[in-house]
Amino acid sequence: MARVTPGGAVVSDDGNWFWSGWRWIELAANPPTDAPGLLSKERRSIPSLVKGRDLGEMKRAGEALAAQTATGQSLVDAEVALNPVQVKHYKDAKEYERDTQTMSAAGWKPQGQTSEDSKVAAGRTLGKAVATGGIGLLLTGRSKKGGGITVTWVRPEAAASPSPTGDDIPSKLRELADLRDKGILTDSEFEAKKAELLSRL
Repeated sequence: MARVTPGGAVVSDDGNWFWSGWRWIELAANPPTDAPGLLSKERRSIPSLVKGRDLGEMKRAGEALAAQTATGQSLVDAEVALNPVQVKHYKDAKEYERDTQTMSAAGWKPQGQTSEDSKVAAGRTLGKAVATGGIGLLLTGRSKKGGGITVTWVRPEAAASPSPTGDDIPSKLRELADLRDKGILTDSEFEAKKAELLSRL
C-alpha cells in the first residue's frame, strides 16, 4: 500500500515511484519494478492519502525526493535528508511501544514526548470499587483512560552537519592550510583532505 513520507510525498509500497497528483513518476532512473497499476493496492489507496492535501505541495515533495534519490541516496536516506525530524501522535502507550521498535530499527530516536492529561474513567472506577468492596480503589486509585502521546523523533546522523558544499570548500581549504602551517596536520594529511574536498566540486 502507498504511504505518505514525512515530507508529504506519496510513495509506492516498493519505494520506486511517487504519485504526482495524476500519475506515478519514477523516483530513480530505471526502477526495477513497473509503476503500480490502476487496480493495485497503491492506486486504490491514493484517494484516502491525498484527501484534503495540496496536490502541488505533494508533487513538489515527490520531486524533491526524486532529486535526492537521483544522487544515489536510498529512499530512507533521502527522506531523512529532507526531513530529519518527525512528530507522531499515538493514541496510547501500547501504540507508541509498537512503533518504537520500527522507528528505532530505522535509526530514529525519541527526542521529546508530551502526553495528554488522562481522564478518569468513571465506569471503571465504580466497577473496581464495587467488585473489590472499595479495597481495589484504595490500593490502585482511580481508573484512568490513557491519554494520547505525541513524540518528536530525530535521526541523529541527519542532524549532523552536512558535508561542505561548493560555496564553503574554499574556506575549508584555508582552514586546512592554516592547520598544516601550524604543524597540526602533516603535508600528506593536508593533501589527502584537499583532494577529498576538491572532488566534491
